[in-house]
Amino acid sequence: MKRLFLNRLLLLAIALVSFTACEQKSETEQAMDDMEDATEEMADAFRSESEELKADIKDLQQDIDSRLEKLNKEMAEAGENAKTEIQQQINKLEGQRKKLDQQLDEIGQNMQEGWSEFKSDVNKTIDDIRQDLDS
Repeated sequence: MKRLFLNRLLLLAIALVSFTACEQKSETEQAMDDMEDATEEMADAFRSESEELKADIKDLQQDIDSRLEKLNKEMAEAGENAKTEIQQQINKLEGQRKKLDQQLDEIGQNMQEGWSEFKSDVNKTIDDIRQDLDS
């Protein structure tokens, strides 16, 4: 009887240890989970920033298109001397719009490697163009 009691106690202890060991993750598994969480957070941040940057570029493209439309109307009514100046402004805006188109295409590519530098360049371009449009 004593032996049967000890066997049951031993089985109960083994079951308890096994159950507890199954519930707890090893430090390696926890570290892997933490790394996966951090990677997901970085990917989410990248997606969010890239969508925000795309929206800024598209807004600026619309502003450029509006300005180009206005300049084309002015061109139709302008004299010869004014047409040269207006054409220079149109050429500059078309070049800036083309640069924005290229940057927008680059955002769609895998940009996580040099994202910070790229984002900084795009923001500088946006600021420069906005200053030109405001003047």
